[in-house]
Amino acid sequence: MYQQLRTTALATPRAAAMFAHVEDAAPETLAELLAAAGSGSRSRPGCVPSCSRRSRSPCVPTPTVPAPPATPDKAAGGAQHVAALWAALEERYLNGRYDGTGRPDSLRHVPGPRPVLLTAPHAVTHIRDGARKPADMTTGGLAETLAELTGCIALTCDGTPTRDPNYDPDGPFKSRLDTLLPGTTAVLDLHGMQDTWGPDVCLARGLHPAGSADLLEVCRRELTASGFTVSVGDPYDANTPHTVTSYCQRAGVPAVELELARRIRNPWDQPETSARLLAALQNALIAAGG
Repeated sequence: MYQQLRTTALATPRAAAMFAHVEDAAPETLAELLAAAGSGSRSRPGCVPSCSRRSRSPCVPTPTVPAPPATPDKAAGGAQHVAALWAALEERYLNGRYDGTGRPDSLRHVPGPRPVLLTAPHAVTHIRDGARKPADMTTGGLAETLAELTGCIALTCDGTPTRDPNYDPDGPFKSRLDTLLPGTTAVLDLHGMQDTWGPDVCLARGLHPAGSADLLEVCRRELTASGFTVSVGDPYDANTPHTVTSYCQRAGVPAVELELARRIRNPWDQPETSARLLAALQNALIAAGG
């Protein structure tokens, strides 16, 4: 299944261009693929999301062409393409035992014009109190895919961090956050949780939640509208001083931690569910970014 999805991703004109570092935009956009998947995508009107990983091109006006109604076959195909892109972007993180492709403490920064930041501090295996902890699998690829769809900024770990970004008070990840937070309007911190906790998504409020209430409500609304079960503060609430969410809130930036059940973040075997999650988070990010 994985190889089939990866082949599908590379066969998509825009995805193939991205992996080849080709700057020319193809007519089929990721927003159109999401629309074909029945996502209700709300991408920027008249804009083509950039697919270059070296830089993000400015918003490019394109003619508005009414899209034909999605048929079941086209909807399934759209979901397959979007999930395949997510799966392909995840490759850099799943190297070895999810050690990533970068050196220890290596970070991956995807710039974007929308001042909303997506973080995936546990995208690869990390060190906490001297012990290795497993990665929150697929969160790195999810952050990058959402950045491509929305023009938001992404910051992930693509090499094993020697300081846990969501636990330790300092380290390279938090140093990079310090440079990105000025001018940022919101932060979504992406994590993974086991299915046994119950809900599809847990929204963790952080230690200083007052200024993040609107952001949390936007996330809750969009995820619930897309059919996901959502809890708030249970089983996780990110309410210790050094979580990414609390760190950003102390800097005056609204932030919410999203704990995602494994069953909804599997682009290889659950492409339709993965496309639905991407659409819900895309809508939330656009609402949060103005």
